[in-house]
Amino acid sequence: MNNVRQRLTIAALAGFVLAETVLYGIFLSRDISHIGETVWFKYAAVLVCLAVSWIYTERPRSTEWTVGCALIFTVLADLFLLVLDDRYVVGVLSFCVAQGFYFVRIRNLFGDWRRAWLSGAIRLAVFGAGLVALGCLGMLFALNAITAFYFVSLLANTVEAYVYAFRRDLRGLIFAIGLTLFCACDVCVGLNNLDVGIGAARFVSVAMWAFYLPSQVLIVLSRFCMNEKERAV
Repeated sequence: MNNVRQRLTIAALAGFVLAETVLYGIFLSRDISHIGETVWFKYAAVLVCLAVSWIYTERPRSTEWTVGCALIFTVLADLFLLVLDDRYVVGVLSFCVAQGFYFVRIRNLFGDWRRAWLSGAIRLAVFGAGLVALGCLGMLFALNAITAFYFVSLLANTVEAYVYAFRRDLRGLIFAIGLTLFCACDVCVGLNNLDVGIGAARFVSVAMWAFYLPSQVLIVLSRFCMNEKERAV
C-alpha cells in the first residue's frame, strides 16, 4: 500500500510541476510581450500550489502541516494584492501570517524551540530599527510598518532555513532556495514602487512573478523531501 501511495504522490507531483510550468510560460510570455491579461493565470498557479501542499504523503510529518497553512494565507494575500488590487494592509498582514507558519516550520525542522526567543528578539530589534529609519524618512505609515515587519520575517526565515539546510538535508535547502526567490520577488516589488526608470520598471514588473511562482513551487516541493532517518522508518 505504501508503494502505491508513494507512486501516486510522485505522479501527482510530476503533474503539479508540469501544470505550473505551463501556467508560468503563459503568464511570463504575456508579461514580457505586454499582450493579454495574466492575473487569473497567476492566481490559478498559486491555487494549485495550495492544493498540492495538502496532498497526503506515505509518512505524514508534524512539521509539514505548516506549509499548507502558510499557503492558505499566501492565497489570501494574493487575492487582495493581485486579484482585487485593494486592501493592501490586509494582503500584507496575510503574508505576515504565512511567514509566521514558516517560522514554526523551521523551529520544528530543527527540533529545538529553546532558541526561538533569541530569533524572535533579533527580529524585533531589526524591525524596531526599521521603524526608526522609516520615521526619520517621514515614511512611517501603517502599510510601510507592516511591510517592514513582513520583510524582516521573510529575511530571517530565509537565513535560518539555510542554517538548517547546511546542518541537515535537502529539504531545508529546497525550502531555503524557495524563500530566497521569495525575497527576490519582494525586492522587485519594492523597486517597482520606486521611480527607477522605464527600462528598469519593465524588468522588475516581469521579474516579480518570474521569481514568485518558482519560490512557491519549491516551498511546496520541499514538503515532500525526507531525510535519511525518515527514509529508514
